Amino acid sequence: LASKKDPLLEELRREMSEDVDEDLHAEEQSETDKDGKPPRVRNITDLQPYEMMKLEARFRPDGRDIGMGQEEFAEVMHEFTGLEPKNGDQLFCKIDANDDGGIEWDEFL
Repeated sequence: LASKKDPLLEELRREMSEDVDEDLHAEEQSETDKDGKPPRVRNITDLQPYEMMKLEARFRPDGRDIGMGQEEFAEVMHEFTGLEPKNGDQLFCKIDANDDGGIEWDEFL
């Protein structure tokens, strides 16, 4: 069942994604935006395909699915989404389905 996409909504998503992408590639990222508010957190589903490839490479360096531990996961989630590390720790605990202390790419998806 194919769903019809709203062109206006798709354009808005594209513009928001471009804005976020520019922020990610800035040399210095501050803990607050220009209005003094905390930066917004991106939904992982809003990552662009090239960002997902970079994220997968972090889980699978050299093509080996070694995953990552809790601290690295929290740092990577902060890097890709802006999620605060303490929340990344909580997310890690929810995703680590087999409770082995690591999250592999397939477990993450």
